[in-house]
Amino acid sequence: MLLQDLTQTYKPKNVLEIIAAKTGEFWSNTKRAPSESIDTYYNRYQELLEDLNEADEPISLRSAMCHFIFTLGPEFDTIQNNFRIGNLPSQWNTQHWPELLTLCRDYYNSIKPMNSSCKEAPNSTNIDREAHQKKVHEWFMNPSKYSKELAAEQCRNPNKCIYHLHKTHPTTDCAVKKECDHLLASLQPGSSKSSTVSSLATG
Repeated sequence: MLLQDLTQTYKPKNVLEIIAAKTGEFWSNTKRAPSESIDTYYNRYQELLEDLNEADEPISLRSAMCHFIFTLGPEFDTIQNNFRIGNLPSQWNTQHWPELLTLCRDYYNSIKPMNSSCKEAPNSTNIDREAHQKKVHEWFMNPSKYSKELAAEQCRNPNKCIYHLHKTHPTTDCAVKKECDHLLASLQPGSSKSSTVSSLATG
């Protein structure tokens, strides 16, 4: 209580106890709640970040943005995984908070219907995400055989990754497609290895 009164009255910046308290508050409270919107969490995050900066214990802009992305919740697993391997589109490397907020909000809004589709009736017209991704994975493993299907799917989903069905990255930058391409490149046809490719594609 005394420490809180002193903070409010004198607003010291470099008292070790206050720095420790602000640092602990930031790292323990920066996690988006399931019921919290992206914008609400962003505003709360910025308030905690400002408190940390006022305590003369700032973190770098890139670290702050990275921590923000990784505390947005399970809806952002794909973004986080692609962030780890450096596979996100260039716009995600922004150094401007408003731009990052817009990217996160747009991404969340693009996948929210998919996340809620499992709650809908069996006759729902929404895509079966698991079945769709299994089908596209097979196409990736047999690009020559399914070239028409790949082209048609891309036409139906312009400016989207046809595997994940969102706009965070194009199909050419999809981590799943790159893994399939790598497998195909390492297993050249005309040898016993070609049967392995076939089994991977259909398995």
